[in-house]
Amino acid sequence: MHDSQKFDGLLNKTNTSADVYADSAYRSAETEAKLKVRGLRSRIHQRASRNHPLSKAQENANRKKSKIRARVEHVFGAQQTSPGGRIIRTIGIARAKAKIGLQNLAYNIRRLVTLERMATAWWRRVPGTHKTGRRSRKRNRFRGKSTVKTSVMPQRRDI
Repeated sequence: MHDSQKFDGLLNKTNTSADVYADSAYRSAETEAKLKVRGLRSRIHQRASRNHPLSKAQENANRKKSKIRARVEHVFGAQQTSPGGRIIRTIGIARAKAKIGLQNLAYNIRRLVTLERMATAWWRRVPGTHKTGRRSRKRNRFRGKSTVKTSVMPQRRDI
């Protein structure tokens, strides 16, 4: 059975967003009508058909929707490819929920480490910064004072 057959069960009223993002396999007149009745906005991809390619506007709309969907789907993809991510072999729903919760925690920790590494690498690329993020200082040879590297040196005035 395809996921699109279980579409109604996926719509959750406790969700805070009224937008529904999905692949083009979920698009049908019936689905669009159900979403409208429930007061939800359809963000389901447009589908091209034979001899009727998508217009540039439709392609751009699909691209915008894909950017949002990709953020969510990458999380699920990372969890499925991690060890023990595909099958939950526990007895009882409580243990299954605990295992999923621990997998989510492990994913969030891995993501935090990745983001911290990215931030550190970014600070190293910013000109005039040290690893700690502080601006480097250089001596002002005219006055003997330390000034910030990015400041403009004062002009000498002849009296």
